[in-house]
Parts: sequence; structure tokens; C-alpha cells
Amino acid sequence: LTSGVLDVALLPDEVHDPRLRLRPLDDDQISLVAGELIAKRMSSASTWREGLISTPLVTYQRETPMRYLVDRLCTRGGLEFKTMISVNGVEAMKLMIQKGVGVAFLMRSLVEDELREKRLVEIRLPMALPKRGSVLATRRGETGDEIADLMLRLMGLQASARKQRSSKGALLEA
Repeated sequence: LTSGVLDVALLPDEVHDPRLRLRPLDDDQISLVAGELIAKRMSSASTWREGLISTPLVTYQRETPMRYLVDRLCTRGGLEFKTMISVNGVEAMKLMIQKGVGVAFLMRSLVEDELREKRLVEIRLPMALPKRGSVLATRRGETGDEIADLMLRLMGLQASARKQRSSKGALLEA
């Protein structure tokens, strides 16, 4: 945005730049998800922590805001995964999780369909998982506001459709 290449961007709410106009969007819940086989294996472990850290963590590439959030979450929860797999792209992460490669911390809105269709299972942890905010950003004094307004209207339609579908994903108590 600041280099003039993009007119509008969806960014994490941690971004603070006086050159940008930031419009807050709804917060989204972080969820820990797994495929059915991994979820069953984790539920049979002697403790939730043992079941979790012995499972590979499929996560975002380094130097991304979501990876920083996952790293902070793991540090806060004392979770030291034996294996971490960095992937470039949420769709690739979801496919790996569905195929039983490991578990992932993903934004709930990104996995609602998979949870509802039972292609993924949400793992509940005894620790609270944070919400993550995002902002729609445009350059101050530029013409990106019209595009941002259109995007907000479209996103509002998608958000209301998600709320109507509700969160009927399968839950597993760890």
C-alpha cells in the first residue's frame, strides 16, 4: 500500500501507519483444527498436552503476522511442538490437515465450511484461544475509499451469510 502498488489491503489489526486509513473489521476466533484421525488419536492420549505436542503443527511461513500470533500462542501455552511444518497458503494448510498430516491454528471463518461438513474437527483446549482483528487499509488522501466501501459491503454480505450458517462445526473436548 505505502509503495503505491495496491489501493486496498486486508491487514492484521496490529498495523499502525499514519499514511494509512484503517477501517476495523470484526474480530475472528482462532481455532485449533485437525482431521478426524488425528483428533481421535489426540483424544486417546493420556493428557491433552501430550496428544497435542506429539502431533505435527502445520503453520504459516515465518515473518507473517499470523505466524507471529501462533508462535506467541504456543509460547504462552507452553506448547513446544516436536515437528512444525511451514506452508505457504491457507488452502494448502487445510488440505494437509484434512489428510491427517497434523493440526493447525487457523481463523475460524476460514474453516467454517470444513467444520460444518465434518472434513475438519475443532479441538478445544483448556486454555483460551485469542480473537484476531483485521482492518481494511487504504492510503490516506487517495481514491481507494470507493473500492474499500465496495469491499466492506461485499464482506458484510459474506459475514451475515456466515452468521446465518452459524457455527455448527464438530467439537472435540481435549
